[in-house]
Amino acid sequence: MSDIALKVSDFSQWVDVGNTVTLEANEASFELSHIQAAVAHLDVEVVSVRINRTGQYQAPVPAYFPPTDGTPPAPLISNLPDFCDVRLTKRDPAGHQVAFTVWLPMTWNRRFLGTGGGGNRSHHEWSYPEGIVRIMTMPIALRNGFATAATDAGYGDDPRFADWPLDEATNQLDWSLIENWLHRSKHDMAVIAKAVIGAAYGESPIYSYFQGTSGGGRDALAQVQQHPEDFDGIWASDPAINWTKLCAADLWPAMVMKESGNPLPPEKLRVFRRAVLEDFPWLDGSIDHHMAPMHPVQFDANKVVGTVTDVGPITERDAEVMNKIWTGPVNRVGKSLWFGLRPGTESWGDNLVQFGIASTKEVNGVLEPEPFVMAVSYFKTWIFRDPNWDWKTLDTETYLDLFEKGVSEFSSRIDTNKTDLSAFSALSHKLLLTQGAADGAIFPDGVVEYYKVLVQENGGLDTTKDFLRFFLSPGDYHSSLEKGPGINVAEGMTALMRWVEEGEAPDSIQISAIDPQSGQVRYIRSLSSIEAMG
Repeated sequence: MSDIALKVSDFSQWVDVGNTVTLEANEASFELSHIQAAVAHLDVEVVSVRINRTGQYQAPVPAYFPPTDGTPPAPLISNLPDFCDVRLTKRDPAGHQVAFTVWLPMTWNRRFLGTGGGGNRSHHEWSYPEGIVRIMTMPIALRNGFATAATDAGYGDDPRFADWPLDEATNQLDWSLIENWLHRSKHDMAVIAKAVIGAAYGESPIYSYFQGTSGGGRDALAQVQQHPEDFDGIWASDPAINWTKLCAADLWPAMVMKESGNPLPPEKLRVFRRAVLEDFPWLDGSIDHHMAPMHPVQFDANKVVGTVTDVGPITERDAEVMNKIWTGPVNRVGKSLWFGLRPGTESWGDNLVQFGIASTKEVNGVLEPEPFVMAVSYFKTWIFRDPNWDWKTLDTETYLDLFEKGVSEFSSRIDTNKTDLSAFSALSHKLLLTQGAADGAIFPDGVVEYYKVLVQENGGLDTTKDFLRFFLSPGDYHSSLEKGPGINVAEGMTALMRWVEEGEAPDSIQISAIDPQSGQVRYIRSLSSIEAMG
């Protein structure tokens, strides 16, 4: 029987710390010299140890996201319990200094919760709109009584958001930093954090968990695949796996619009989406369809030709562009290189980040496609290794050739799609894999395909159900609840922890849809796992 009180009180609070068996920290154990002695064998230097009883933390301004209006995009985080803030560094094999942060609550639930990154950054922002965004941050973990940790993987001070893999002095890829990002630094984070926890509290965590979404979901699966011993329970949400295909395919909508000379404005994209939802009203998640959306629906954009919009009628050229975006990139012999956007998916800016892979913008009064930053960065840094490369110089034939070249050259090293999870399974560790079926950044079909192959190569559902549950949420957008119903942080972590600690496998999880403007819940219902659906 678990000694922790799991009770969801809001979308980011699931541990009732007051009714949990906790350990009160002894401040004498927080001496820098004491913690340094505990991590010395790991070639780690303790930079600082500070007890914070203010209830607040001023998040630093990210080096890679400089303010544009003089106001730092770094909030003052409040409502924090008393904790000890430990900062450490370690050199990677190439000499890069990797930073680690470990937060230790004064009232500890005797568990460790590691955090993931986003995009190809190893450390997420310190705070997001809690309840709406499906991201585990250190403040959320701390409020739930966990010891928690994060790492910058050695490039936290690089102001280039996504281009950091390229050493611009040599125009070569920095493979040591890349290995840090892929898996090494998250593994080091787990090992270092557990050593710090043992020194600070006099005992190791009884359970260790990891949660990440998007790039952090990729981090989560990298831990499962490369370091299965690190965490008892892992939640990989909307994981950015199949990196070479994902990033290359993310450029496809912009390429289609550029090459056709016909960028689609949001007004027309909304009409296409509405038409799909009229035929398939359950796609946005507002209707319980009682079926898993394992495949995209079939819809011909030509059905919409002639529909009047505020910027003119839908034309045959518009429909051709839309159909190509939905189909995804196809090579000269008709082979699909990767998936396209699912029909009915929003990905042009009607969202919290006001952007998507099918976005456009006006430049000097002319509408132009605006490609996704991660896609442009992939070609710039990995393929061309030229920081000044301009995506507009790319034509369709060259794009298709380079798509396959990138997969051939890098897939085996960076795609994080290993399906042999026998080592993870043998440890009786648990994996919660979740994906929004209306994700406009991570193609859901890539994750569905990974799941199918994983099940097949691990002995079928009778075997994988012992360590894996997969949830696919209709209408659920990328890592947030703003579009359709999805799994919030608290419900997902509760399901994972009950599975790990009480043996209660999650055959269903409560999902919620939120109004992003008011924060009010629009509706709540239960979502069955793919395994439970049979």
